Amino acid sequence: SPKPAPAPKPGGGETAPAPAPTQPNPSGGPAPNPAPNPAPAPATQDPTAGGGATVKLSPTPFTEEEKQQAVKVTAAYIQARTESNWSVACELAAAESNGSYFVLESQIEKDACIRAANQNVPPVDPAKAQSIRQALDGAAFTVDDHGDGTAEVKSKELGMGLTVVKLESKGIYVRP
Repeated sequence: SPKPAPAPKPGGGETAPAPAPTQPNPSGGPAPNPAPNPAPAPATQDPTAGGGATVKLSPTPFTEEEKQQAVKVTAAYIQARTESNWSVACELAAAESNGSYFVLESQIEKDACIRAANQNVPPVDPAKAQSIRQALDGAAFTVDDHGDGTAEVKSKELGMGLTVVKLESKGIYVRP
């Protein structure tokens, strides 16, 4: 899925430093040690910019307990997305970049994710949100374990499925 663009700093945009580019710039790419930026939030949208905790997939089959956790995480994520509750959605998601995953740990990173989602993701139509919430109540999920630390969590009632990843020392996250 495409990476969200960095969110601009709210309020008085003229004095805010420019957010770090998500694409390396054509004139030689980003400096290996960028100068300290007084507004660190925008860079955390891109794991390659040095923000976020980068973790590896735990390439083992899911235990019964992990499958139950995968279902809980998926249901919570769907609910959060349905309600545009980005503080929850951002915490349950792990973005993939070059074979590593990164999760949001600091409040600064979470705030940047929430701002980006608020700006870039349209809210779910209220009627559709209501039907998703009702379906979630009685939804049965199946976990299709791929055996490599990823699994597909699907629900017939919701007519959808999401991929979850098992991350070393972190647990289960949705891969948006």
